[in-house]
Amino acid sequence: MSLNKNLFLPLLLIICAFSIIGVLYFKVLKNSFAKPNAVLSVISSYEQASVILDGALVGKTPYESGTLKPGEHTISLKSDTGNYETKITLVPQAKTVISREVGAGGAFSSGYAVWMEKISGGDGAVSIISNPSEAVVTIDKEEKGKTPVSLTGIAEGNHTIEISKVGYEPQSMYLKFKKGFKLNVVSALFLLPLPSSLEGITYSDKVKIYNLALSDSLATVDSSIWAKAAAYFVKTREKSVTFNYFVDPAGILYDAGGIKTTLTPDSVPAENTVIGYLAKNKGDLSVEAKQALEVFGAAKPKEVAKIIPTGVGWLRVRSEPSLNGSEVAKVNVGEEFAILDEKEGWIKIKVNNTTEGWVSAAYVQKSAQ
Repeated sequence: MSLNKNLFLPLLLIICAFSIIGVLYFKVLKNSFAKPNAVLSVISSYEQASVILDGALVGKTPYESGTLKPGEHTISLKSDTGNYETKITLVPQAKTVISREVGAGGAFSSGYAVWMEKISGGDGAVSIISNPSEAVVTIDKEEKGKTPVSLTGIAEGNHTIEISKVGYEPQSMYLKFKKGFKLNVVSALFLLPLPSSLEGITYSDKVKIYNLALSDSLATVDSSIWAKAAAYFVKTREKSVTFNYFVDPAGILYDAGGIKTTLTPDSVPAENTVIGYLAKNKGDLSVEAKQALEVFGAAKPKEVAKIIPTGVGWLRVRSEPSLNGSEVAKVNVGEEFAILDEKEGWIKIKVNNTTEGWVSAAYVQKSAQ
């Protein structure tokens, strides 16, 4: 009986050891049959974007992960200017790159997706499709055809691919080719919201209007999107001109950010104003556009208050339009100040960036700035 007890403990240890070895072997065997992970890299142009993978927020651009499961996934980008979503298929032991500019959305956005696919032998290859199609493809500055295009016999190493089409912003990418692999490229080109040269329309001394007529009908389908795209393009690329407003042939006004707006003569700036005309064709303004812009002709010039002699060389600035108002400052004779408001017998002036108040209208001479 004592012998059996002496054998029991070693036997139990042996059984446990074999069990652990069996579990580890099973895991190793399982992993050997599992698909290798895929790599995903996501970058965005001009602004940072949130990266959402299969409905879950995984980070912000630039984002990269090498632990993703191969297969189909849904990826979304969210930025201050808009959203973008697409489906991708990740390939085992291969890197998929998504570069995207959300822009103003639709045709006024751009980007590309690149992934590698194993082929049987030979040099590198590439397959390129684009939106729009019929875009010219060059590799290392040598033209190779128009999209959609498939090319083989590309030497191993780094090459520069450029995709371009008239009316769209060219797209360039620096890619590494390997023997026995094909690169798949899906490209979306950015539709230019401004013509290559701006044609001015004479309106008034203080209002300059540029005709933004484009040949591509995609740009002129929705004026609200076109206005936002033009504003976005000026902000991120075009620095030679800044638009204060946009107007379309229907007479709808948009502000500098491309948001629909309305103006009154009192709210129109008196200084020089630049307006982009979202026209479908080159030529003069439509009747509706002219009517919408009449408000600029009625804009009141800014007035200033000049302090005239008071007998003491200065004038009190009060907190209220009354002699009972407390003194907030003193201004000197001959000085000029912007007029903020008027009430019977009193004028409100801006003394400086931190002080404003009321002065007696009897000691003020008003004049246009």
